[in-house]
Amino acid sequence: VILLNDDYTPFDWVIDILVRVFERTHDDAVTITNTVHHAGKGIAGVFPREKAKRLADQANRLSREAGHPFTCIAQPFGDVE
Repeated sequence: VILLNDDYTPFDWVIDILVRVFERTHDDAVTITNTVHHAGKGIAGVFPREKAKRLADQANRLSREAGHPFTCIAQPFGDVE
């Protein structure tokens, strides 16, 4: 699952999504969020296709409900740049 940077979503929201939805540790979430912020995208994790889609959809839904444009995409592993 790829996380995409935007200029509006708070840093702490991305960390929270990584911890709550993707079950990352707080330290991992901070590291991933820094990567997203500086590189424009980052990897939340590698999951089986259906789980990746479900997690990305959940993160996107929670973000919209909170008023954030933050976006995750479920991308096949071989397509990661």
